Amino acid sequence: MNRLDEVQIRAASDADFRAIQSIYADEILYGTSLFADVPPSVIEMMAHWRGLIANDRPYLIASQAGPVCGFAYLSPYRFDPSASHTAEISVCVAQGSRRQGIGTQLLAALLGNARSLHTVMAVIPDSTNQPVINLHQSLGFIETGRLSKVGQKDGHWIDTLVLQKQL
Repeated sequence: MNRLDEVQIRAASDADFRAIQSIYADEILYGTSLFADVPPSVIEMMAHWRGLIANDRPYLIASQAGPVCGFAYLSPYRFDPSASHTAEISVCVAQGSRRQGIGTQLLAALLGNARSLHTVMAVIPDSTNQPVINLHQSLGFIETGRLSKVGQKDGHWIDTLVLQKQL
């Protein structure tokens, strides 16, 4: 059995949040997929998770042979009732688990849980992150916009790419 076959996707639980926070913090500190400079605490991330699941938004994790190696969730695209059928997708995979199909499995599972939605948005803070763009496009997302120099990371301006999938 290859490593991809060993990936399990399930709903996140309280016990997962130290690993989730570690993956997220690593991306904030060393990547360009998030504009934040300071990682949120485990408590802050759990509060966010509780808010999402209280509003029937899925929050999934991927694990390989036990440890959490990625997570993904759907959050409101806007807090306006007119946009209630649109969600923004977030996917984050641990550095050592990338390019193994885990992001694809997480994204596909989230889309499977999004049947009540009309549109799912992916807002990618680094328009040069081709692996992330390819991941979304492989599951039917199309580019609908590009925002020039809307955020900074390590003193450099970064463009954001907007992708969308109608379900």
